[in-house]
Amino acid sequence: VTARQYEAAQAAFLGESVDRSAQTLESLTNERYSAVLSELKSYTLTTDWPGNRVAADLSNIATNLEIVGDRACFIADVVDREGTDANGIIGERMTDIFDAGTRINDYFCEIFFGCDLPVHDQLREEEEAVHRDLDELFELVTAYDPDMYGYLVTITRALERTIYYWVDAAEIAVQLHSG
Repeated sequence: VTARQYEAAQAAFLGESVDRSAQTLESLTNERYSAVLSELKSYTLTTDWPGNRVAADLSNIATNLEIVGDRACFIADVVDREGTDANGIIGERMTDIFDAGTRINDYFCEIFFGCDLPVHDQLREEEEAVHRDLDELFELVTAYDPDMYGYLVTITRALERTIYYWVDAAEIAVQLHSG
């Protein structure tokens, strides 16, 4: 669900329509997050080491994913509130960063659900590349007027945090699978 929220936030940024907005999906995300945490809490309390540690790691992954959904809602809210268009090179770079976030989520899924640990190297390469792109984007947006600058920095920072939480979830998944 958080990946769908992220896709909806990207669509909002690009001015595309979506069947379900990031905000519409938020209640489903929160419901699932609550159910998962409840089960993991129960499991943590009734299970000895190392099972309780695994449950704690799984709850950290669930929390990271819930934060990804929150960041997606935030991006969609900012886009909706500002109604500003980022076009040209800035729009292209923002789209590249959104796409990198999607790839990072795909790597996370391959690691977490598929136990495909060699994908971790690709994840790290993608993360390094997206951070370089983010740094460059921050430099580019300084050329805009203060209103556009604030808008772009707000979205860029939210994207940066989204990617951070996906990568952190993937790192925890690697640790879980590799022991």
